[in-house]
Amino acid sequence: MQGFWRRPQVVTLLLVLFSLPNLIGLLSLLQGHGVWFNDLDAVLCGGWRVAHNVSAYDTAIACPGGNPAPYMYLPQFASLIAPTLRGPDIVSLRHILGPLSVIGVLGFYYAFILRPIDGASHLQRAPILALTNGASLVCGNIAIFCHGLVVGLALLAPRRTWLLVAAIIIVAVIKPIFLTYLVILAYQQAPLSRRAFHIAIALVLAGMAALLVWFTGGTELGVWRAAISGVVVAAQPGFGFLTIMQLLGVEPSGLVILFSYAVFAAAVGLGGLVLAEVRDLSPQSRTLLAIGVAQILNPRLMTYDFVLLAPLVVAMTAVPEKTRQTLTAAMVIIGCATVAIQLGPYRGLLLLVPTLIIGLYLRAVWLAVRDLPAWWAARRSPPAAAA
Repeated sequence: MQGFWRRPQVVTLLLVLFSLPNLIGLLSLLQGHGVWFNDLDAVLCGGWRVAHNVSAYDTAIACPGGNPAPYMYLPQFASLIAPTLRGPDIVSLRHILGPLSVIGVLGFYYAFILRPIDGASHLQRAPILALTNGASLVCGNIAIFCHGLVVGLALLAPRRTWLLVAAIIIVAVIKPIFLTYLVILAYQQAPLSRRAFHIAIALVLAGMAALLVWFTGGTELGVWRAAISGVVVAAQPGFGFLTIMQLLGVEPSGLVILFSYAVFAAAVGLGGLVLAEVRDLSPQSRTLLAIGVAQILNPRLMTYDFVLLAPLVVAMTAVPEKTRQTLTAAMVIIGCATVAIQLGPYRGLLLLVPTLIIGLYLRAVWLAVRDLPAWWAARRSPPAAAA
């Protein structure tokens, strides 16, 4: 039976099945249903408004050439891009950056789902496709560019640690939650002291950037905080930790959710570190695992982040063969169920899917934690004497 699922024809058929939400969503968009690049329009319109001497957050001011979502980023970012948007509309930059964002998402599909990855079959990764849809492909959210910068450096220039640190700080200024990418530094195949040093420097730089933002934000910074609290956290919590807490009846602010997130982040992040060490993952596998873990640590996981969950299958391959088969079957079942949810009348159930994937990851982590004492004992035992 296991051989049946490995047949190329079966894998190809499942790839097509899991791609249906994307294909049908794109077809709907091409027929005029839905909006293209509305998240990109939000950024461009924020800059356009500043260039024309009004607040980036003033949605009452029309934005020629776009159909934007509300601007939710720092006022300094709008000021930074304003010089490129002094024209009568945003059309020119939209026509450049919109297609680039689509190319970026397609690049993620290739890198994490279609490209061969040692130990991780297409069958294990393909179900992630079912989570995405046409809207996430053409939303143009700035997160796509941020992911691309960090992930590209991490995979293509793994030895350029300081470039990676700089990239993480840059994208964290745009979206602070991208500090979760620091787990890439934590999972590197290097002495723990060196990893801790890199993370400490990154946190110091992040703190300096935060102070710069604080002292240069002016009154608009208060508008930004209100927007984050009222829209991003309360009205659009996404599909990650915040949504799980809301389903459990926990308010998205206050000490309870902060403590809960600290416990969650410790379990997910430290668990991944234990898995990387106990299973002696290769440098590339460590990076891939960290990319996936960084998405789980994002409390506001969105549809345009979903494809970056695919590298988590590295955790599912670092388990005994019988467990690997079970986890692979679970991923395929989740993928089939997700297609049914995406194409059916109960799309609200999509909230449960990332939680199930996190559960599979934590299962692999638990197996590594269980083997931790034996791994530690083996490390401390003296090498056998030569005969």
